Amino acid sequence: MEIKEGRLYFIKDEFLIKYGDKYNLMENKEEKGTKRPTYFCFRDSKQNEILWFVPMSKQYEKYMKIYEIKKEILQKARTAIALANKGMVSTYTNLPEFIKDLRLEIENTSIN
Repeated sequence: MEIKEGRLYFIKDEFLIKYGDKYNLMENKEEKGTKRPTYFCFRDSKQNEILWFVPMSKQYEKYMKIYEIKKEILQKARTAIALANKGMVSTYTNLPEFIKDLRLEIENTSIN
């Protein structure tokens, strides 16, 4: 099969069975005779030999909320790490504990 960028694809069940758990891939679902999710294929802008397959969804608002939550959490982590790298130590921030809390916050704020 020739893979072409700019097209939509479904991932075969055999591939997901073999690699899905290891790489946390979305599973195929049969709904009214159609397979989900649908993946959009595009070429990496910096490394031309890489093709990306990104799952598509009608639930735009849901994934924008997840994106905004994770972006905010990541910014907090970057700020803490930048301060630690500059040798600035805050009396109220224990960096390893802060990073652990950020991970828990990400896990607990995932929107299903």
